Amino acid sequence: MALNDVEYEYETAYIKAALIRSHHLEPHISFSLFIRAICTFSGREYKYDPAQRVDTVIYHDEKKFITSKSSKWQRGRRIVSHLTEVFRATQIQ
Repeated sequence: MALNDVEYEYETAYIKAALIRSHHLEPHISFSLFIRAICTFSGREYKYDPAQRVDTVIYHDEKKFITSKSSKWQRGRRIVSHLTEVFRATQIQ
């Protein structure tokens, strides 16, 4: 998934989670700073609110994100897992 492949604006939260899990991004970075960087980098405007709500679930209601049977959260876990592996593979040794 490239930035131009982001189908739903909240998927930017999945990208942030994968970057943190692959140690490419500091865990304490605010979502507002992250989304501004993504918008600048991609040249696109992503809406803050939908992505912020997903980021909140990932980091403040982690149990829901990890255990939910909802198709939205199952898909989110797959995306985060896949992107984490992609980002880990690009890590400079």
